[in-house]
This record gives sequence, C-alpha cells and structure tokens, in this order.
Amino acid sequence: MELPKGVRAVWDLDKAHREATPTRERVCINGLWRWQPAGDAPDAVPAGAWGFFKVPGCWPGITNYMQKDCQTVHAHPAWRTLSLPELKAAWYQREIGVPADWDGRRIVLRAGYVNSFATVFIDGKEVGEIRFPWGEIDLTNACRAGKTHRLSIHVLALPLKGVMLSYSDSASSREVKGSVGRRGLCGDVYLVGEPAGARIRHTKVDTSVRKWRITFGATLEDLNPRARYRLHARVMDGVQTVAEFTSEPFRKSALKDGRASFAKPWKPDKLWDTHTPENQYDVQLSLLDAKGNVLDAALPERFGFREFWIEGRDFYLNGTRIYLSGEPIDNAQIGAAWATYDAVRETLQRFRSFGINFVYTHNYGCTPGSHLAFEEELRAADDAGMLVSFSQPHFGHYDWDADDANGYARHAEFYARAAGNHPSVVFYSTSHNATGYVDDMNPEMIDGVHNPRDAWAAQNAERALHAEAIIRRLDPGRIVYHHHSGNLGSMHTVNFYANWTPIQEMSDWFGHWGTEGVKPLFTCEYSTPFLWDWSMYRGWYRGKREYGSAPVPWEFCLAEWNAQFDDGAAYDITPEEKQNLRWEAEQFGAGRIWHRWDYPHKLGAIVFDSRYPIIAAYISENWPAFRTWGVSANSPWEYGAYWRPRRGLRRARRELPVDWDSLQRPGLSPDYVHERYEQMNTAFEPPDWVPTPAADAVCRYNMPLLACIAGPRDAFTTRGHNVLPGEAFKKQLIVINNSRETVTAECRWSFGKDSGRATITLPTGEQERIPLSLTVPRTAAPGRRELTAAVRFSTGETQTDSFAVDVMAKPRAVRRTRRIALFDPRGETAALLRTMGVRCDAVEADADVSAYDLCIIGKNSLTPDGPAPDLAAVRSGLRAIIFEQAGEVLERRFGFRVAEYGMRRLFRRVPDSPLLAGLDGVHLRDWRGEATVLPPRLDLDVTETGHTVRWCDIPVTRAWRCGNRGNVASATIEKPACGDFLPVLDGGYALQYAALMEYREGAGMVLFCQTDVTGRTEGDPAAETLARNLIEYAAGWTPSPRRTVIYAGDPAGRAHLEACGLAPAAPDAELAADRVLVVAPGAARQLAGRAAAIAKWLRAGGHALAIGLDAREANAILRTKVATRRAEHIAACFEPFGADSPFAGVSPAEVHNRDPRRMPLVTKGAAVVGDGVLARVRSRNVVFCQLTPWQFDYSRERMNVKRTFRKASCLLARLLGNMGASGATRLLEHVSTPLGAGERRWLDGLYLDVPEEWDDPYRFFRW
Repeated sequence: MELPKGVRAVWDLDKAHREATPTRERVCINGLWRWQPAGDAPDAVPAGAWGFFKVPGCWPGITNYMQKDCQTVHAHPAWRTLSLPELKAAWYQREIGVPADWDGRRIVLRAGYVNSFATVFIDGKEVGEIRFPWGEIDLTNACRAGKTHRLSIHVLALPLKGVMLSYSDSASSREVKGSVGRRGLCGDVYLVGEPAGARIRHTKVDTSVRKWRITFGATLEDLNPRARYRLHARVMDGVQTVAEFTSEPFRKSALKDGRASFAKPWKPDKLWDTHTPENQYDVQLSLLDAKGNVLDAALPERFGFREFWIEGRDFYLNGTRIYLSGEPIDNAQIGAAWATYDAVRETLQRFRSFGINFVYTHNYGCTPGSHLAFEEELRAADDAGMLVSFSQPHFGHYDWDADDANGYARHAEFYARAAGNHPSVVFYSTSHNATGYVDDMNPEMIDGVHNPRDAWAAQNAERALHAEAIIRRLDPGRIVYHHHSGNLGSMHTVNFYANWTPIQEMSDWFGHWGTEGVKPLFTCEYSTPFLWDWSMYRGWYRGKREYGSAPVPWEFCLAEWNAQFDDGAAYDITPEEKQNLRWEAEQFGAGRIWHRWDYPHKLGAIVFDSRYPIIAAYISENWPAFRTWGVSANSPWEYGAYWRPRRGLRRARRELPVDWDSLQRPGLSPDYVHERYEQMNTAFEPPDWVPTPAADAVCRYNMPLLACIAGPRDAFTTRGHNVLPGEAFKKQLIVINNSRETVTAECRWSFGKDSGRATITLPTGEQERIPLSLTVPRTAAPGRRELTAAVRFSTGETQTDSFAVDVMAKPRAVRRTRRIALFDPRGETAALLRTMGVRCDAVEADADVSAYDLCIIGKNSLTPDGPAPDLAAVRSGLRAIIFEQAGEVLERRFGFRVAEYGMRRLFRRVPDSPLLAGLDGVHLRDWRGEATVLPPRLDLDVTETGHTVRWCDIPVTRAWRCGNRGNVASATIEKPACGDFLPVLDGGYALQYAALMEYREGAGMVLFCQTDVTGRTEGDPAAETLARNLIEYAAGWTPSPRRTVIYAGDPAGRAHLEACGLAPAAPDAELAADRVLVVAPGAARQLAGRAAAIAKWLRAGGHALAIGLDAREANAILRTKVATRRAEHIAACFEPFGADSPFAGVSPAEVHNRDPRRMPLVTKGAAVVGDGVLARVRSRNVVFCQLTPWQFDYSRERMNVKRTFRKASCLLARLLGNMGASGATRLLEHVSTPLGAGERRWLDGLYLDVPEEWDDPYRFFRW
C-alpha cells in the first residue's frame, strides 16, 4: 500500500544503528515495519494486505485513565475498519540485510520485549518461537552473510497463563482468555552476529565503596570443557582507559549457573551519586583463551561506581546516610511518547522540583502487556541521578505448587538483566499489595520487630520470601523489598492511608519506630488524607469489602469533612459541589450505586479548591515531623492532584516530528500526542501547571534542605501556643540536610526582645536541633505574637519559618460560687477546683444533692453501670456540671451518640456566651500537653472487617489512636435531635459533635463539658480559663421562660414533634405568653379565622415558628409581609449567632441539604439568613425555617436524605429551645441510673433515627 506523504519505511543496513567490537556486531532493526491483523494461529505468512506500524510499540486501541495511544497504524483498505482494541494477534514483516563480514558468525534475532508469543519466519519458513518477556532465535542456518532475507513475525497477545501453557500445549494456550494491555513487539529488535564458539552473553559489574572493590561477571556459552580461559576487563572514562583487570584462569567446570566472575580492589577517582550522575564509566569485558587471545569482546557496558546499603534503620549511599522521597514513575505504562529518553528526563526533572530523589516503576505486576520496554527510562535515571526501584514479577501470578518450574525464575531473570549495570537501580520491588496485614500501620508495631500475621498473610509472606530468594540469587547486589508488606524482608513497607487521623497524631505516628525501630520504614503509598476520603464510603458495603473501583453509594461529603477545619465557611459551596450533590441525589432516589468517577466532577477532581489548604495543613505539620523522626523513605502519593492545569490550556492533538531515515535505532518513536495522562510530571509544559497550596507545602517541606520551628526536645511535635504574660517556654529550630553535600547554615531567630543566632555545619544525612528558650514579657497584652526564624544555607538558599504564640490574659479568680456538691471519686476535678480556689463538698453517689445550688460530677467519675448522684432536682432548679466522661459512659449510660476522636480544633458556636469569656477561636486549638480522658492507644477488636470498636452496639472499623497530645476534646457528643441542648463549642465532621453543651430542663440545667480541661499532663491557659468560666456561669445561671407548643399543620409534623418528646396542643388552643405557635404546611386551614388574634398575640410578645411556609400561607396566618421564592436550597453560609439570637447554636451544617430540592426561601420582609432558608421578623417574634424535617423520607437506603433529616431535626430542636420550648427526655434519669441488662439507651429519646454503620463518619479503611 502507499504510505502518506513523507512517511517512509527505511530498511537500509547502512542507515541502521550498529555497535561492534572485533568479534561481534549488533544491528538495530527497529523502524516502520509491514503490519496487519492476524488470526490466533500463524498458519501461513500473508502474501498481501500489508499496512505499516512501528517497532517497537504497542498496538493502538486499548486506552484507559493511564495508557494512551501515540503511534499510528497505517491501515490497508482491506482491514481499515477493523476494531483494534479487540485484536489478539498481528503479523510483522520487513527485509533484513545480513552484513557480509558476518560469515562464520552465529546469527541471532534478539527481541528485547515481546507481548507475548512470537512465531518467527525467515523467507516464509518457521524458524522458532519467542515467549514473553524476551528471547532470541538462532538464524545461522536460515540466513547467509551478505544476503537479504524476509523476516516475518506472528505475535499473539497471550495473558500470562496462556504463555505458561504454551510451553506444553501451544494450541490450547491460544484459547486462554485474558487482557493484555500493551500488545506486540514492545522492545528493541536486533540482528546480532557473534562468535560461533565460546562467547560472552551478559556482562555484570558490581561495585563496593565499603571494600573499594569491583566485581566483573559474565554468562558464558559454548565453552570447551577442557580449555582454560580468563576474563579481561577494560574500564574507560570516555576514550581514556582508566583501569584494566584480568581474572585468574578458570575452566567451564568452575562456572556457577553458567557464570564466571572475579573481583579486584579499585578505588576510582569519581563516584556515581544522585548529585554526580555524570560520573559513569564504560567497561568492555573480553573472554581470553589460555594464550591471551581474544575469543570474544562484549559490547561496552556503562556503569557507575557506587554502593547502596542498609545499616540499621537507615539507607546509605557511598558511605553517607540518605533519606528517600519516592514516587511511582508511569512513563513506560502511559505510552511511547512518554517512555523515550528525553520524555523520562523531563519527568525526572519535574520530580526533582519537589524533592523526589527516588522512583519506582509502577507496574505492580510484570505480566504480559503491563509496560513498554524500560531501557530508555533506566538510562535517563542514570543520567539524572535518580534512584530507582525496579519491579519484579509478583509471586501471586504464579503457581507455586510447581515450585521453580512455574516460570517465575525465567521472568525474574529478564528484569534483573534489564536492571543490568544501571547505577540508578538500587532496589527491586515485588509482592505488591499482597503481603500486608491488619496491623502493618499500627504505630506500636512499626519497628521491624513485630510481625503479627494471620495464617493467610503468613502463607503469602512465605511465597513472597521464596520469590525474593530467587531474585537475590539472580542479583545479590541489590536490595529486594516487598511493596506494602509490613515487616517482611529488608524493611517495613506500608501503603499508608489513615483517612482522617488527626494531624497531631500523624505527626506522632512514627515515634515508636523513631525510638525503637531496627529496620528502614518506607511509606510507599502515603496519603493522609486521600482525596477519596472526602466521601462516606469506607471500603465495606453490605458486608462486602470493596476498594476504590467499587460501585457503591460513595456519598460525596466535601463540605462536611472540610467543616472540621473551616467551620461554617465550608458550606460556602461551589457550583461544582452543588452539581455533584444534585447528581448524587438522583442516584439515591433511583436506587442506584455508582463509581467514584461517575460524578459530574469525579471524587478526586482538582476543581475542589477547598481541599488543598487542608492537605497543605497536614503536609506542613506532618512532613517535618516525619523527617525529624528520620523516616527512611516516604512517598507523597497524590502529588499528581496538587498541581492543576492553567486556565485556557489547549488539549489539542500535537503531531510529533519523526526522522524516518533514522528509525533503525534503539528506542521508541511516537507519532503524536492526543490524550494525556494529566499529571504535572508527564503532561504539557511546566508553566502549564499551577501549584495549589498542597503543592506549595510539598515544595516547602520535601526538598533536601529543611529548617523549621518545632516543639521542645522532649515533645518536638507539640503545637501548644497559648501562653501567659511572664511565662517561659521552649521551642527548637530543627535543621535537616538531605542534600548530598555538607552544608553550613547561619541560623537566626527572634521573639520580641528575645533573639539569637548560631552557625552550624551539617554533614549530609544529618540533622541539628537548636534549643530555643523564650519568655513572654510580663507586661505583654493579650494577643498574637510571632516567633520567627531564618536559616541561610551555604548553597545560597534561605528558609524562613514562624510560629504564632497566643498570649492570653491571666485567668482571674472565680468570682461567684454557691453551695457546690462534688462527686469525684478519682479526685482529678477536685484538684482542678482547688487550683481555682473553689470550695466544694465532696459527696457520695447516694447523697441528696437537691439542697445544693450546683452539683459537679468529676472527670471519669461515672461508669456505665456504677452509682451516680440523682440529678432529678435539675427540673426544680439545680444546676449541674458533668466534666469529661469516656465515650462508653456518654453512649451506654447517657444515651448519646459519641465520637472518640481527638479533636485539636473546636469552634465557638455561641461566641458571646459567658462560658467563652476570654477565649477567641485561636485559643481553642492545639492545647499544651496531653489529655487523659481516654487512653493514648485505642483498644481494638480484630474482626473480618479489620480493627473495630463498638459504636451504638455496631462493630465499626477504626484507625489506631496515636496519643492524646494537643487534644482539646477527646470524646464528643453528637448533637441530639430531642431536648433543649445548646451547643456552645462544636467541631468534627459536619460540625455535628459538641464538646461543650448546655442542657436545659424545667428550672435547671446541666453543662456537659467534654472539653479536655481536667488532668492534662501540662496546663493550658485556655483550658484553665474555660474551667473558671464553667463554674462562674453555672453558679450565676438563671432560667429563662419555658413555653409549651401549639401546633398547626399536617399530621406528619405533629408526629415529628411528639417523637421529639413534645406534647403539642391543638391549633385552637389558647394563645398565651407561655406558648410557642408552630405553624407548618396545612396550618392555614386549621387556623382559619384566628389570624387577627395571632397577630395581636405576636405584637404582645408571643413567639411563632413557621416551618416550610410560602409567603401566601405565612402572611395569611401571621399577618407578616414576607416574600418568598421557590428555589433550590442546598447550603447556606453564615457566622455564628449570639446567645440572645433565636438562631443561637445553629451552624450552617444544620441547614445543609444533601437532597437538593426547591422550597420557599424568604427574600424580603424579614432578616434573611443565608439564602433565605432561615429568617426572622424581629417585630413579630416570628422565625422562619424553610427546612421541614419530616418531609425528608430516608427509607430505601437514601443515606443522603437521612443526613439531611438528622440535621434538620437538630435545627428544629434548637430553634424551639431558643424559644423556650423543648421536649422531655430521659437524660436525667439516665445520668443517675446505672445501665440495666439489655438497655440500648442511644435509642431512647435523644435522636429520631436508628443508627447504622454508615452513619459513623470515623469508620476506617486503608485504601
């Protein structure tokens, strides 16, 4: 067929890339070959209908999120319409000229990487087969020197099982089903002329810096058993010979596995290193006979003199410690345009821009079609100074009942030879994601000592170690590790996805390893949080474990998870988020399940800007901690999402230049780029990528040099920042050198009048911790001050850091106390009260506390089934404070739903409450010392779903707890939907957990203080201030008027109020000052004729709550003049309200609607909140709430609707409570009464829905 203009198939021998020594030559026969689709069996070489396709390359048609086509098939009209994705076999053909001077040589066809079964023909006659992954055919009897022959190759894309079967039954192997992603001749193809007699097959060079020794090895073939031989090595630097070495004589019988080797002392002038990659040599190995005649001279091999090893828990390169920061390199998986030398060099340069010094090939298996050839990738890594871990076959793909005959060794040998003498390759990785175990992330078991495997994991580990032994036998000079295998082999490796583990705990996570570890630690996939964590799905659905590709109700929860960091601002949601929520609601409504990528904006989409400051916060705190602990190797796994393409970027197809006359050379030749794997290291140009805050954080904290301010020496991860005037405190300036050269650093720091400087010299791989002793001036006014530091390195780089110190007013003495009873068997709260000068009467559980003004129940004084004071007198005016209790008491005894999740950040929901006097928002974060309400480690059960705890008597998965440092609240209460609970401090997922909450009933009240003010290992001024406020507030508290409800509206609304514990009066009940009128849809008919009376009552001070009414109905009933419009409501954003507001205690989370729908939103005639979902007519004491809880039917597994129902129910309870109306609960009885057998108090009157596993947001799943 005729090729397009300018396209040429060039097969001239003179234009081919040729490498030669006096005894052998290699000719590259890559290029544009004839090509056509084929049947599975190579019955006969086709005579016509040839198109063209390049060698090497994989057949187009199979593309996915990563693999992209970039080479053109020039199709023949006879098969132009054939679908290439389904193609299983194809023919290749070209003419080959055999050099005339090859007469007498052995002629070989060598195919560098075949996917997966090739049958070779010369001049139409079958001459042999090549099976995955590579092979060669002896053509000596089929070809003649100086002649031209027609080479035809039939390639069948067989999966691994088919390849293995082909050794015994080639016909049956062709029937094996399976996918082969990259099909065809995917590596270089050579014609080789070599000695027919004794010859060198493979050359290997190993170097040792510790011994200053070089070892040369070679596979030798066709040796005479009676002859004596020597090996001679000539080492060259460019054209200059720098060293020569000759072995002792040996015979064939001395070979081991067909290999001969010898070692000699040598200390070269230069070492290959990550900062000196240009330091490479070439070696030519020759085989000599007994008289010194050259029998064979191998082609030169490039190598670098270097040594990489493990010592204790550290990696060493050329004698100095090196810490690794690694990423998977995808180029050979994406396509030919990305797997060229130049493309890989560009990728590696971009990796270096954010501190990556180590890559690992991303084919987690080495099955047919899993990648293109790696030669250019490895050569680029050598020249860029990038360390590499090279994937070896996965043991799980092989039948180990067949032992070593299963093909594993042959395939592992191929990858060992591909790694060859590349100095960049220092590791082999294998067993990817197959030998981990449930405790491999456990902070107490990451140390290289613990190895708690179950039987399944132990069996896999045994097979993995068998595979490792094979690899080590093939190449003992490189380290083998098992990707994500816990404590197995040379190091502890782990895919580290900790979901929403708190930032502080992540900083402390590797503390045990940092002090007790005996092996290197490699977090080979690290992402906390992971982009998928902004959902509610956690790996299990309907009792089945799934992973990231599962079709499940993912439940996109961007605002809810962001709220734990951003407070109500998280609900200022974007159009993209709204679009996802609308789409998701449609799926829930239709009873569908879906993939994470099915959303209009997939779960991991880069359009959600609000995630990046949160990721940046984790990186900014955790990365310096990991590096200070000395973590051996890390991997900022999701870096690809941290940069985004610039606006207006063109994604058009781009044709690439092709030198058609020069295609007969090693390497891939792409034709175009169209679709791209859009990550900053592989796509577009560097200026096309815009860094997010997460990218900025990686660039700041992952580069070789690091200087940062940290906590004191005994607790460098602590973020405590609240101080008092005149107080002395300690910090550190930590300086880390992971560059490959010694640096000096000029360090300066300043805090007010305190300042200092130091100059340090820091060898590579070392760190220096400079202690800082600082003092707050005695006259310092409350406010924020900055500790600043600047470090100038001898490289010219300067790094700065700052730490905010919040000076607080000294806590004043408690001014008001009355007669106080204290139940505190443990004595911790008594000690706290003594420091405040508060006098109390210690009482026993059976004491009558009704005569007291205030009853205090101390920290952890209660158990689920133990005694407690009777608080029934609260209804008569007693006030009570219940200090911190453990989660099991809150849940099993009190009936709350709880989260035992160490919150280091709380939000003021009622900012002007006297309870928060002297406390700004910044004071409610990262407290000093450790909280002691809960143990520092979580007691977990091991079940089939992983580590679990019981939440509402449901086993739910949990991540480990890593201490309570910095906790502000350790166990918090889910806001109830029944009763008058005013949340004063809240936080966590969807702001749904209260850490300080006021409960009112009758003439009294109870303060639930789950804020960690008691028994801290170190005092914090904010905790002390809050504790004093609690006593003063409770002592001076007076009840507000209580009211009962009159309800008018549909029956569902009445049923809802009754379920909340209210006893609503009929619509015709008398309007009085102690009543609240609640009007809902349907009220107009029931209140016909009462509008004038209602208006008069409202003018006289009556209170009304309108739920879900439009303007017509509201104005008719209440004589207001509001305007409404029917519009979609999803979210609203507003600031917290004051204590006197009817919206006190309401956050944007309570009006978040996960089931988008149109409703009457208030637009005029009232003070509008948000988009009109809430409003207030101040002159009439009328409050509008346009969310109607009972209209959200969450049956049929509609989790999104259930969350909205729960939130709207809390909202309604809070609005009624602010109006003085609340339902009765059994809370006081629960507090006072021990838990009885079989009781499930969390179902008894505080919430309106039955909890399910999916309702617990803190479930854990390691992706």
